[in-house]
Amino acid sequence: MNGLLSSYRWIIALVGGLLLLGVLAVAVYEPEPGEDTGPALRTSSNRSSGARALVIWLSDLGYDTRAIRFRQFSIDPTTRALFVLQPTHVFSSGEIDEVQRWVERGGTLVIASSEPNGLMDAYDVGILRQRTTDERATPLQPVFAHLPVESVDIAGHAWLQPRDPAWVPLLAAGDGGRRVVLASRAAGEGTVYALSDPRMVSNESLGAADNAAVVLNLLAGIPPGSAVAFDEYHQGLTEHGTLTARLSSEPWGWTIIYASLLALLYLAFSGRRFGRATPGSSIAALRSRAEYVATMGALLRRGSHHDWLRREYATHVKRALGARFRVRADQPAREFAGALSDRGGDAAALGPLLERLESPSAVGEQETVALMREVDAIQKRMTGQ
Repeated sequence: MNGLLSSYRWIIALVGGLLLLGVLAVAVYEPEPGEDTGPALRTSSNRSSGARALVIWLSDLGYDTRAIRFRQFSIDPTTRALFVLQPTHVFSSGEIDEVQRWVERGGTLVIASSEPNGLMDAYDVGILRQRTTDERATPLQPVFAHLPVESVDIAGHAWLQPRDPAWVPLLAAGDGGRRVVLASRAAGEGTVYALSDPRMVSNESLGAADNAAVVLNLLAGIPPGSAVAFDEYHQGLTEHGTLTARLSSEPWGWTIIYASLLALLYLAFSGRRFGRATPGSSIAALRSRAEYVATMGALLRRGSHHDWLRREYATHVKRALGARFRVRADQPAREFAGALSDRGGDAAALGPLLERLESPSAVGEQETVALMREVDAIQKRMTGQ
């Protein structure tokens, strides 16, 4: 029966360990650049709708490309341009305020989205979803001076609806340029660009027509070597995507913690040892007082401490009798014995004996023992013990 239970324990431990490893693998997994995962225009995606080509191209041109992901949203003060590509998560009021402050200090913001979002609303521009047959957009203003732009390739699914006259249409499609694709506006010392067709900067379309030239015109005032950031925080790669935060805030993280605790409890209560058992040492019985005295006597004899022993013995006797009969114990031997003389005749005999024990001159071992015996007998008679 015990063997069967032991086998079941090992099976349960093995299955639990495999499940734990599987969950951990999912938790710490992060796709390699180019894997077909995540929303559109993610900078790590090689899909046709990804934006990895844009990042690689700008890096090759000398720009310091960065990604805001796996941490709280914030813009580094050294960042000169920020691309917000097809955001899928809501901007909080605090995040919108941070972006606006950064733009007003001179930053260049590019919002490319075919869906309405809070950041576009903050700059008074909306999105109109309307499918058309337009596949090309042309410049409305002679602002593309850095590189000439004749037309750009578009999807023709969404259009800008500026609600503030500060917006200047730059690219549009349709008769008379009624459907605006790209517009700009000043904000403090910075510039905001709104693009309703993010597909224009995707892996699929960046090299089509003059799409790449439009991007370079947007960065015309920013020299190579400057920091260009891509907001992936609002594509879902928030601080909650890190392992520590997800372990403490998501159900599967709690599962890992509980499973680990159960595994530790199993190991603790299963009683299995790692290595051979060490036999318990037996506790020896306490030694008697006689053995202790004999040991101390042997050590004193081996060290030839006879003189120290007899003087200590005399001091001990004087203290014991002095405390008993209220006599000062720090007196010389004869005076001490005289103070005790009214206690009995034996007290007078203590004087010479104690004086001999306290003598600085050497006293033999046998004589010392004899003196101690005489003193001990007198002490017992005086104390009635």
